Amino acid sequence: MNIVFVAHSSFNENFVVGSHHLSRAMAAEGHTVWHIGPSVTPFHWLLAGTPSYRQRLRRSLLPPVQMEGLTSMEPIALVPWQVARRFLSRGNLFAITSNLARRLRKVFAPGEIDILIIDDPRLAGLEKKLKPKALFYRLTDFYAEMKGDPTIIEAERNLLARCAAVISTSQPVLRHALTLRPGLPSLLLENGVDYAHFSAPRQEPTELKAIAHPRIAYVGALDFRFDVKLLNALATRFPQAQFVMIGEGPNESKIKELQRSNIHLLGPRPYSEVPGYLQFSDVGLLPFVNNVVNSGRSPMKLYEYGAAGLPALARRTRELDRRKDHFVHLYSNEEEAVRQMEILIGQHPDRRAIADDCRKHGWKEKTAALLEFISTWSGTRRDSALSVS
Repeated sequence: MNIVFVAHSSFNENFVVGSHHLSRAMAAEGHTVWHIGPSVTPFHWLLAGTPSYRQRLRRSLLPPVQMEGLTSMEPIALVPWQVARRFLSRGNLFAITSNLARRLRKVFAPGEIDILIIDDPRLAGLEKKLKPKALFYRLTDFYAEMKGDPTIIEAERNLLARCAAVISTSQPVLRHALTLRPGLPSLLLENGVDYAHFSAPRQEPTELKAIAHPRIAYVGALDFRFDVKLLNALATRFPQAQFVMIGEGPNESKIKELQRSNIHLLGPRPYSEVPGYLQFSDVGLLPFVNNVVNSGRSPMKLYEYGAAGLPALARRTRELDRRKDHFVHLYSNEEEAVRQMEILIGQHPDRRAIADDCRKHGWKEKTAALLEFISTWSGTRRDSALSVS
């Protein structure tokens, strides 16, 4: 099949998300796959001093890149979403004014794209230009709450109206989608893990050797979803534990202000190196703030911790409670987090058993389920679900 995956995250060495894994796995199955990152607009040039934006701007000016059996590209749009959202009633101007459709039409004739998967609702309307045989919306978060922008819900409604089916990574987010279009065929497909990448034995990173055990590791964004208050409470109650933070974000400055000698801000590390940090730590940490955005998350790090043999401590959500993963210790408040951390620090878990239990969450298995679902609904519902004009 010819599959175009329009995602909300670009390929880069530090930040790897579900759309990257799924695209690679579909390409490995022999499908022709294009992975499209978020559009770059002229307004992004104002942020060119930031390395991540500078990298995106550079890629947007280059031809599509062949990598790992698929094609990756960064489109250019004339206006940002903040302007385009005013024209939702006419279709999404952000998609229409992007060079993405024009560039893809040079590769695929009308009707040659078998599957279009969109996981950024702000690109609703792109299907009108590309005319795929089947359209799927894959949502991974409560986007409107995450962006603080209720107009995104209208974009989701427009997109779902033309979809053959919807795919979601968590039950709460899936319920949200089905309130916008009840009865739509759906697939709950939680985020998975590159099992071989995280379970294969690694060398201990040099900078980690100077940090004593027990090591409590966190890998991910240090943004508004991260609970700095809880981190401070745990670092205070367990001064012998060393909290290793791998990632970056606006909460870095707040963590530095804590001035805790047992909190180590290492910054981002390449995805290729992360397994070594986890395999030589003792506990994986997922300190969510208690908010709507986090209630819908399907954290990839959960099974990456597990595949590396780490037990994990995470804030309780309905989604994580539903999964009942035995290696994940959940807490609802600070007192419970402290009690669970005492248990985790004091135990000697069977790391091999934890890793083996996460094998079933591999991306190969997730991709097989996705392709089976897509094959079903792209055929039986094509005519009724995809009357795009």
